[in-house]
Amino acid sequence: MKRFFIGALLLLLFIPTQKTNAQVLSESAKRKVTVGIDLFSDFWTGVPSTVNARVLNQATNVFLTYNIAVGKSKYTTFGIGLGVGSHNLNLKDGKISDIKASDIQLVPADTSLIKRDKISLSYLELPLELKFRGKKGFKFSIGLKIGYLIGSKEKYIGALTAGGPQYNIKSKNISQLNTFNYSPIIRIGYKSFNLFASYQLVSMFKTGHGPELHPISVGITLTPF
Repeated sequence: MKRFFIGALLLLLFIPTQKTNAQVLSESAKRKVTVGIDLFSDFWTGVPSTVNARVLNQATNVFLTYNIAVGKSKYTTFGIGLGVGSHNLNLKDGKISDIKASDIQLVPADTSLIKRDKISLSYLELPLELKFRGKKGFKFSIGLKIGYLIGSKEKYIGALTAGGPQYNIKSKNISQLNTFNYSPIIRIGYKSFNLFASYQLVSMFKTGHGPELHPISVGITLTPF
């Protein structure tokens, strides 16, 4: 999945330099299709008091939407499309006790051994956005993302014994995760640069089978077109 995000980012940087039939994309075409990348940090609510999460948890989304005109105005559109998104939670002094357990717990880890424990989730997403575009490049949109879980893993970074070597231990397919999530989103910006924020309404884990973890995502959105 990491390779996919890197490839998508390079593609987004490459697209603006290309020309179709030796002509730059028309403004009309730009209004119909939006390709973008969200670069943001997750701020988590509901982390148990027994463990400490890192403040910044960098993550990335890439998406494409087709924009349908709303009414007769060429400045208001409804965007629907497809994307791939991620959420990351970095624990400084904790880890999942057993990723296959029927009840998932975040428990303290030996701070003399652990460097970091990272929980990563990947989603296939359906973005739905109502977009407003000003005549001079101002843009504003509100909407909802529906996510379908396509991957999960925990990566423990640290030693296993005192004075021992450091390891990167990856464990895939965390149990008791919610398959779907729903996140209201808002963007505001100018031309290709936007501020971005979202809040995941559904907890990471199923109710009663893990902590009530919800990411608040804040960052920027880059839209080459």
